[in-house]
Amino acid sequence: MNKLKAAPLDLDSDPGFVADFIKGQFVEDVLRVMEETGVNKSQLSGRLGKSRQYVGKLLNERTNFTVETMAEVACALGCRLAVRLAGRNERIAILRPKAKPALVRRKSSGRRRFDPAYAPAQPGRRMDDDDKTCAA
Repeated sequence: MNKLKAAPLDLDSDPGFVADFIKGQFVEDVLRVMEETGVNKSQLSGRLGKSRQYVGKLLNERTNFTVETMAEVACALGCRLAVRLAGRNERIAILRPKAKPALVRRKSSGRRRFDPAYAPAQPGRRMDDDDKTCAA
């Protein structure tokens, strides 16, 4: 009993646990997006070009995921996939913007840059994907 108290489990160091945890998070996100957008398993399987049984296995975590599989599902649902690596003392948070992204003027360069922390952009303006600068 004393050995158990002296050596707490470090699950973050177990690759199997980490992989299963990330797969579980991914499936939760997929199910949430499906519910929010009204997409069912049949519709998702059609978008993926896969069988409904495959989608069922995927959502029940009974199949191995690759990053490509995760990206296919994300794209089929109109979402982006982010895979990030963090240090032991770092946390990764996904924050949903409260308002649409905006354009703000940066003091250092004078160029307009994308900044999601501000109010919505003016109608009729768009962002260039290459450098996140404003194009009229």
